[in-house]
This record gives sequence, C-alpha cells and structure tokens, in this order.
Amino acid sequence: MGKRAIHCGPSGSGLAAKICNNMVLGVQQVVVGEAMLLGQRLGLDPKVLASVINSSTGRCWASEDNNPVKDAIEVPIGQAGPPAQRKYEGGFSATLMLKVGDNFLAGVLPLIEVTFKDMGLATGSGKMLNVQLPLGEKGEEVYAEMVKTRPELANRDFSSVYKYLEELDR
Repeated sequence: MGKRAIHCGPSGSGLAAKICNNMVLGVQQVVVGEAMLLGQRLGLDPKVLASVINSSTGRCWASEDNNPVKDAIEVPIGQAGPPAQRKYEGGFSATLMLKVGDNFLAGVLPLIEVTFKDMGLATGSGKMLNVQLPLGEKGEEVYAEMVKTRPELANRDFSSVYKYLEELDR
C-alpha cells in the first residue's frame, strides 16, 4: 500500500482521490502497453525503450515498476519483478478495472449509483457530475473489450492489456 498518509479532506475525500488516482493508473497502463508495442514494431529493444521512458517525461509506475513486457526492466535479485515476468500472474486483476455488482460504496457516496470498480467508478462519477473523461472512458472500453475477447486475461494483472493490444495488431 501507500508509503504515506495524505489528509484529503472530509469523510469520503480519500476515496475520491483513490478513484482519480486509479483512473490515471488504468489509462497509463494502456498507453505504456501501446508505447512498448509501437517501439518494438519500430525496431527498438524493449529494455532500451523502457530505459528511455523511465528516465524521461514518460516515466510512471506503469512503466518503471509494472512494465508489461517481460524482461524490459531490470529486476533486483531476490525480487519477483512485475507480473509480466510471471505470465501476468499476481498483481491487480484486470476485472477490478471494470463493473462489479457490489454496492460497497452506497453509504459513502449515496449520489452515485455504485455498480463500478476503479475505471468504472471514475467514469461513472464523471457522468454523474457532468465531467468529460474521454481517456478514462476509452481506457475502460479497452479493458472491457480485453476481458470480453480474451477471458483468460480477466484474472491476470491489468498489465496483460499489453497482450490484448499485441494481438489486435495481427
């Protein structure tokens, strides 16, 4: 979990911050997968591209710690490395980016019909509050299509979106 606690405001504010953060992460993971795929098709070695991204303005957790390409980042001895090193086992399940039937936030955010998780929480909140989230919505669509067409990836780490994108290209 997080390394520090940040006071976000009154009750429910921390959850709002989490929803926003997870939307950023979900979109980042898709775009890192796209960039790694494009780079390889342009002839770049995945290790070189990851090194460039991770030392430049594209640096983010999705690339630096959860890179979706096996062996693209150096893993210290004794550490498991990102889920790509383990056929995307472990990590954060791709289905957790999508709709779930639980109503677990009903008492916290009574104004939102709570049938979403992570990306869905963000896009659902945007719709309720009339905030346009075109990238958040597209990210959610990508994960939904991935789970629909590649159900074997549904319970794998969400970085497995790279495998889905890789096959779209064929």
